[in-house]
Order: sequence, then structure tokens, then C-alpha cells
Amino acid sequence: MEKIFLYSGEEEFLKQEEIEKLRNSYGGKVIIYSFSPQDKEFSMEEILRLTKTKNLFSSHQIILINDFEKISPKDRVPLISYVRNPSAFTTLILTTKMKIKKINDGNEWLEILLKEPNLKIKEFSPLSDEELKKWIIMQADKYGKKISSLAVNFLIAKL
Repeated sequence: MEKIFLYSGEEEFLKQEEIEKLRNSYGGKVIIYSFSPQDKEFSMEEILRLTKTKNLFSSHQIILINDFEKISPKDRVPLISYVRNPSAFTTLILTTKMKIKKINDGNEWLEILLKEPNLKIKEFSPLSDEELKKWIIMQADKYGKKISSLAVNFLIAKL
């Protein structure tokens, strides 16, 4: 199973849904830690130490670094090193609201990171009307419910 992901794009809800799927793939008994470079106490050194520390309460852990493109230059090399040699019991998810093309534009360290074979990239762009209709129907079905096309169109119109 992949251990390092980059989730990009504007659709935060779809990213959260994907994180929940990933959590459930480990049996749901997974601890999730969330960090952001804007956090006052953000420390890449501490995060990377956490990735290598086996958790006492769970056999696996997920570590999120939100808005990862904003990490300081001093933290970039250690992050790339970790991506090259990830821990077996930690999944690292880097998130950004930006599109891959935009974050890759002129950022040499991001170009290096994006070429890493261990990094799996998923883009979460806004859904088209047709994709949104299918998604609403799937969500209703997931909870054992049926929804008419008229109701789906009504919901979309109210968004």
C-alpha cells in the first residue's frame, strides 16, 4: 500500500472523504495527526520524528501536512529525504488547495518532490454538474437511500 500522498485542489470535502477511506483501509483504528506550516509550533523535525515513532495505541498512523507548499526552505530537504525512505507504519499526506501545475511553477524543490516515485498524487478539482449528480446519488446509495433526479437537481440548484 502507498505510504505518501499529495492531495491537491480546491475540493476539501473530497480530500477529507479520501482520508477517511484511507483510515478505514487500515481498519479504522488509526491515529491521525494534522499539522500546518502556519502553526506557531510547526516543526518538521518533530513531525519526522513522529513518523518514525511507533504509536502505542495504533498499529498505523496518518500524518497530514496541510498547505505543505508553505514549508520553510530549511524543512524541504528533510521532507524529500523522508519521501525517499518512508516509515512502514506511517502514511504521510501532503495537502494543498493549489493545483499541481500551479505549485510546480518555478519551484525547484517541488519539481524534485513531484518526481519522487514514492509520492502518489491525487487532484481534487471542483466537480462538474454531471459528476456532482453522480456523487449525490452515490452518497444517497451509500446510506441505503434512493434519490430522484428531480431531487438531485433541486439540491444542486440550492448550492
